[in-house]
Amino acid sequence: MNLRDEAGRLCDKITVYCFMKRDEDNNNTKGQELADLGERVSVEYNSATAFIYPEILELEDGTIDRYFDEVAELKLYKHELEDLIRQKKHVLSDKEEELLSKTAEMSQGFENIFKMLSFADLKFETIKDSKGKEYELTINNFSQFIVSKDRELRKNAFKSLHNGFMKYKNTYGAMLSSKIKSDVFYATVRGFKSALEGHYFQTT
Repeated sequence: MNLRDEAGRLCDKITVYCFMKRDEDNNNTKGQELADLGERVSVEYNSATAFIYPEILELEDGTIDRYFDEVAELKLYKHELEDLIRQKKHVLSDKEEELLSKTAEMSQGFENIFKMLSFADLKFETIKDSKGKEYELTINNFSQFIVSKDRELRKNAFKSLHNGFMKYKNTYGAMLSSKIKSDVFYATVRGFKSALEGHYFQTT
């Protein structure tokens, strides 16, 4: 598990760097390529480590508790392993877990589409303040306009932003539908009655 953690930290550094470089400018194709690379690295890491939990859960009852007493270093993972035992009936076989981890890149497609549409392709109407001065509105600078002391500027910023999104309401609706279907799929595969039940089980 120490080796898994070391590999995980390296994976995190790579993916965070790749995603942050993309977020510097979502219109930059080089940044988009880096983000795709980071996503693939993450999927490969998860696939390579997918066997760990199923193999641990194959141990006889009480074995892990005994290991806690025998191996002091293992206490670092006490909370993680106790939570794993709690989730036992929802953990699949090592091959199934590996297969499931490989679907992550596909299931995140809607998220990438959302980011590209919202932060790269979506354009908003120019807005004016009470004196008639024009400003370019973007997702990034909306927050400064919406708290302006100029009421007219706040109103125009709000209208421009939401009118921009409404032009693509069907596209955003399709993305939301894809997200819901993805959540339902993963919850069902793990034996939950609903995506909501699966979410609350994971977070309690």
